[in-house]
Amino acid sequence: KIIVRSICALIVGSGIGIAVPTFAQTPAITLTSPSGVLHAGEEIPVLVQTTSFGSALNAVDVTLRYNPALTQVLRVEKSASALTLWPDEPTIDASVGIVQFAGGRPGGFVALDATLVTVVLVPVSGGSVDVTVDTALSRVYRNDGVGTADPVVSSPLTLTIADALVGALALTSLTHPTSSFWSQTGTITVS
Repeated sequence: KIIVRSICALIVGSGIGIAVPTFAQTPAITLTSPSGVLHAGEEIPVLVQTTSFGSALNAVDVTLRYNPALTQVLRVEKSASALTLWPDEPTIDASVGIVQFAGGRPGGFVALDATLVTVVLVPVSGGSVDVTVDTALSRVYRNDGVGTADPVVSSPLTLTIADALVGALALTSLTHPTSSFWSQTGTITVS
């Protein structure tokens, strides 16, 4: 007891720090979309990104889920991806609402919001649309020489969708009945 207290007092008293090993956080896959008003019928890009919390990754295997009755997935774009190899090209199974892909990068990479793919979807109607990462099926693989598989954490992306824009707002006026002619009247009444 005396020796342990003496060592602790010596370390604290002399300002010596001890590096305590920390456990790495579980890699995350995040889904992000534009903010603002989103409308049914318009294309919405959803970025699928990963953060590895300092660990080098070599590959990912990702399964996304969505409700095909509420939204359509038009395409999966890879042009801005941090991945360069695609053993499983992105596929869309619209019958069950699944997007799946597997990709990697030789030499690995440390990810901080690294884009994996962009999923372009179109909501069918107004309401709430969820896109989720199936964490039971999705994995990241470390760049550790053996490709150790790690589970991922993720939160669902919930999009609030307004009804589709039907067209331009139509205004009529009794005081200015023809919009293609200049009017001498200085006051307009809109109905």
